[in-house]
Amino acid sequence: MRMFILPTCMCVLMSVFLAGTASGKRVLLMPSHITSHTKYHTNIARALNEIGHEVWVCMPSFLVERNVLDTTGLHVLEYKTDVDIEALTMHPLPEKFWRNETENVFDQAHLMLTYVDAMLMDKKFVDSVRKVNPSLIVIDSIPTVYLYATLAYKLDVPFAVAGSHYDPMTMRVPFNPGAVALPVFQVSKHMTFAQRVVNLAALSLLYFVDMSGYSNAVSRYAPERPHISMEQLLPLAEVVLVESDHILDYPQPILPNVIRIGGAAISEPKPLTGIFRDFVEKDAPEGVIVVSFGSMVVNLPDYVASKMAAAFQRLNFRFVWRVNMSSPEPGKILTSTWIPQNDLVAHPNVRLFVSHCGKNGQYEALYNAKPTLCLPLFGDQWYAAERTRSKGWSLTANIKEASADDLVEMITELTRNQTYRSRVARASEIFKVVQGLPVKRAAFWLDHVMKYGGAYMRYAGQEMPAYKYFCLDLMAFFGTVIGVLFFLCYLMCSRCFRMCLGSGRVNKSKRE
Repeated sequence: MRMFILPTCMCVLMSVFLAGTASGKRVLLMPSHITSHTKYHTNIARALNEIGHEVWVCMPSFLVERNVLDTTGLHVLEYKTDVDIEALTMHPLPEKFWRNETENVFDQAHLMLTYVDAMLMDKKFVDSVRKVNPSLIVIDSIPTVYLYATLAYKLDVPFAVAGSHYDPMTMRVPFNPGAVALPVFQVSKHMTFAQRVVNLAALSLLYFVDMSGYSNAVSRYAPERPHISMEQLLPLAEVVLVESDHILDYPQPILPNVIRIGGAAISEPKPLTGIFRDFVEKDAPEGVIVVSFGSMVVNLPDYVASKMAAAFQRLNFRFVWRVNMSSPEPGKILTSTWIPQNDLVAHPNVRLFVSHCGKNGQYEALYNAKPTLCLPLFGDQWYAAERTRSKGWSLTANIKEASADDLVEMITELTRNQTYRSRVARASEIFKVVQGLPVKRAAFWLDHVMKYGGAYMRYAGQEMPAYKYFCLDLMAFFGTVIGVLFFLCYLMCSRCFRMCLGSGRVNKSKRE
């Protein structure tokens, strides 16, 4: 208990300090158009609001109309659009997984680029941001959404980055590609030689392929401002908040202005109400298991849903399952297209979390010390599943290939073998001691850079053009020097050779 008193007191004191010193500035958060990303941006926004700032969150009309995000105390800057970009880019991914089709990240990036480009070229939208008159603009860290930094540059407003994508190349964080993996590969902390080869090749490709969209973005969106390239603009962020940490994720090098706030979507659980409370708090032989594939995947193929239902019916647990189907056994399996996931996972009667390994869900499981059965589908979920499996908190399966027997066996192993629970409980304890409530840390750092700026944390490499950062000028200099020295050596050796050859001929003619 003593270990939990310290971070709790620190959070309280930090909140009191910030509440007493906040200057009440205006902040605009610009998340990507994905529900889960907007969720942790709104969490950060509410934390900023609690310490006295006036906070605006930019949201497309299709997200506003869904009314699934808590915007209490916030202003919503709605962007009118007839295109649901989340449906176009994200919803097809699970369908591709079920059909064994490969994801095409370049098609997704192109669709996002078209959408973001339309926003930044929309004069009414730009004027609405200008009217807000923010002191700081916080953008998401998805590569295409990096283009929002040009809006901050256009309006001459400082910007920060907050998102789940850890991008050391863009932010000029020194790193070793043999030790830091792209979060799309299913690898452990220690990569094999083959994995390091693939990782290096992929990172090299990403460096030369501009995923943010336009290399001339500043000229396109802020033609009235002095030209600067995107690779020079992005490292000038006042602070970079990364939705990651070294407890759930693998340890990685960072800089002073890169702050890891993994778990910004975590909130203190609320008591369950209604049907969920009645179902979870009833007597169950071994407890309750929560099953969810996230907000986007509530419709499962029949063959997947049927084998999962068959496995659940064979086990002595109650199941709360987020899925669009009627329960095959209502007294044992509660199905719903929406569940209070964080509150359910936190409940003491819950023994296990069955998840696709979305980042928010993984942090909820970690914070509440619940082992996980990982059933990843697409994107970085395979990487996310592997990192918890390698730490001993979970097991992983391909839901298309796993049978009902396999599911029963893995659930039994995770709930009966106390090793999984003890490992995740220890990790949860460390997380709470080190991280506290991450959203408070996020609010602290954004408030901090609004008062003091972030330039004092920026190292020289973040202010250099690429040719200096990668020492291309130095390599060219030393290459030239070495080349000249080799050339001089060549001339000297050639001359000596000719002199020796000439001397030999003279001696020969004398002998003759």
